[in-house]
Amino acid sequence: MAELTYQAGETIVREGDAGSSAYLLKSGKVEVSKTVEDTRIVLAVLEPGQVFGEMSLLDEQPRSATVTTLEPCVVEEVGPEEAEEMIEGASPLLRSILMVLTDRIRGMDEWALSTGVNIAQTPITSVVLSGASRAAKTALEGCETALTRFPYRVGRSGKKRGLFSLSKRDLLLEDQAPYSVSRNHFSITRIHEDIFVVDEGSTVGTIVNGIRVGGSASPREACCDQNENLVIAGSERSPFQFLLTIKRE
Repeated sequence: MAELTYQAGETIVREGDAGSSAYLLKSGKVEVSKTVEDTRIVLAVLEPGQVFGEMSLLDEQPRSATVTTLEPCVVEEVGPEEAEEMIEGASPLLRSILMVLTDRIRGMDEWALSTGVNIAQTPITSVVLSGASRAAKTALEGCETALTRFPYRVGRSGKKRGLFSLSKRDLLLEDQAPYSVSRNHFSITRIHEDIFVVDEGSTVGTIVNGIRVGGSASPREACCDQNENLVIAGSERSPFQFLLTIKRE
């Protein structure tokens, strides 16, 4: 793996270009953007420890977004040969899972940009998660949490490890049987100047401002179109109820 250094304002990967490498951000911040109808839309800001470019590494499709440095950055580049060595011993099932996940992520990007994204939306100045119930306040240690890194993932904690414990969760909820919260329950994501709550395939679903998403309901995402949004992990009786506050200019 090669370590590369970039100055602020440089483009590491460009939307539409061919690519076969992934990158691990070791220091600095980068911005992920996409162009829709001649308008540049910021999808995310990545911080050290996050990875980008992984989809083109796996499926050899053109880059789905542009990644630009916001400050001096150091990245570690993983090429196709190195990636092949890493997963050489993986089972055919694991390889298939990786390809399915890659297809779904690309599909999610297209959904986000084709439905519900308001290009003319007033810029967001802050996104804050706080507890609206005792259990939620305890999970957040009684503090309000400013969200600056998306997606922000929420799920149930547990000692049992398995395939799904590999996914990173930013907030772990201590739930007890019968469970209200799934291991990977919901995420909060920012697409341009809109904030979405996405149910991550939970059993019971997620309630956003009184509307259920995920679980047995469809769709599995909701746009947070209010200044204060009530987000419940599970049913109306769930002890984990949060307030998602969005402030704009």
